[in-house]
Amino acid sequence: KKAGRPLRLFVDGKITAKSAHRSLACIDCHENFDGERSPHRKPMVAVDCASCHEDTAKKHAFHPRIALNPIPAGEDTSCVGCHGQHDTAAVKGASFVFKSAPTESCGKCHEKARDHFAASAHGKALTARAANAPDCLACHRQAVVALPPAKPTLAQKLAQTKQCASCHVGQASVAGQALRGTKFVSSFDRSVHGAALLGGKVEAANCVDCHGAHEMNRAMVASAQMNKLHVADACAKCHDQVAAEF
Repeated sequence: KKAGRPLRLFVDGKITAKSAHRSLACIDCHENFDGERSPHRKPMVAVDCASCHEDTAKKHAFHPRIALNPIPAGEDTSCVGCHGQHDTAAVKGASFVFKSAPTESCGKCHEKARDHFAASAHGKALTARAANAPDCLACHRQAVVALPPAKPTLAQKLAQTKQCASCHVGQASVAGQALRGTKFVSSFDRSVHGAALLGGKVEAANCVDCHGAHEMNRAMVASAQMNKLHVADACAKCHDQVAAEF
């Protein structure tokens, strides 16, 4: 014991003193824990991470059930599932941080999105550590941008467009890579689709509708939705009659 508190222990071969919780003792998280009793009291009281991390719901908008009270059990609400348990590292450290393992952490649950992202222009840029390459949180931090409702809302589609523009227009290192240039990308609001969307027509196409989300890729890539071989199919999702005539 140290100052009347249980020392941190070796747990599963990992030293808790190296974790983000290295200043805490066992009983700070494990309430009503009897450290003198062996084996320990069962069942042990479940650790309530939210008792310290009060802003969890705000920071985890991509997992909206965390905002419920009480928080329901599930993979999407399990803190240890993403952050680890006794070996919890700081978000800026090397635990589940997306820039160190972009497809592994979220991909444990979101396998299809992981595979699409890994093969996309975004995923390849992140793996190559390109400047301003987006990770999962770059797009998913805002629930309105990333959570797919049963039917897309106008607010969501406008937010997605704004999110894409924040890099493809607002970041010089990204905007300069566009095949048709920054001016073309920034003109979306004045295009037929952009003007209709701003006018309140939710059916109008935004960036994701045409380019895809996790699978977004350059037009020269054979699998890209905007590849010449697939453009007609992409447009046909909305313009089926015109596509049939074509």
